Amino acid sequence: MKRASISLIVKGIKLNKIPFKDAIEFLKDFEILVDSGRNSVMLDEVKTSSVVIKALVPENQEHSVMEELKQAAEPKAKGKQANAYRNIYRRCESKGAKSAAIISASGTVLEFPKKIDLQRIRVTQVTSVQGQMTRLGGEDDTAHVYLKHATGHWKVECSREMGKELRSFLWEHIRITGQSYWFKDPGQPWEMERLKATGYEPLDDLPFDKALEKIAKIPGFNMERFDDSDKFMIQVRGKEWLKE
Repeated sequence: MKRASISLIVKGIKLNKIPFKDAIEFLKDFEILVDSGRNSVMLDEVKTSSVVIKALVPENQEHSVMEELKQAAEPKAKGKQANAYRNIYRRCESKGAKSAAIISASGTVLEFPKKIDLQRIRVTQVTSVQGQMTRLGGEDDTAHVYLKHATGHWKVECSREMGKELRSFLWEHIRITGQSYWFKDPGQPWEMERLKATGYEPLDDLPFDKALEKIAKIPGFNMERFDDSDKFMIQVRGKEWLKE
């Protein structure tokens, strides 16, 4: 079975310099967070020069584990995982930790708040966005790309080299992939604060019928679901489409 690592990393505290009970509590709470009754998580490594606890989870469970951690970090979350998250949070605060985070093998990062009264949750992960490139510029060592989507614009940071490559796609539709930085305040939806591009690809600007023909050629795709065009358009655009 392939496994992926999920690590708790706390900077500013040495595991071999705190009471043994506290060290064990770090392990116990981290186990509750990542295992949550699965009985499939294995301890991989513990470093005492700081606080680094690395666990191994089945590769196909990595995403679901990180999603559960995000939910546990919600200020109003309840249950064992939420309590374990708060225990680690309070322990880091009381021991004077400089920072603390849980990091997955795929690069998703769940940061613990640095101040006791700060309830903003921060997550770093690989994300892709797409839209019509309407603007490209920059005055420092980086370039900034603006992609227009249905409700606004994505602002993407990229290297100047990539910016030069993207010039030819102005007013074209493209998809950009990169490292994204998200935050969530209590009672508010997740917001992307920043996206650093690592790659891009142009998107085909095909007429609707041609796009369907292309999709229909995908192996295993069931084209019969589109036989009722009215039903399909309602699914895509909502009942308001009937009024047009």
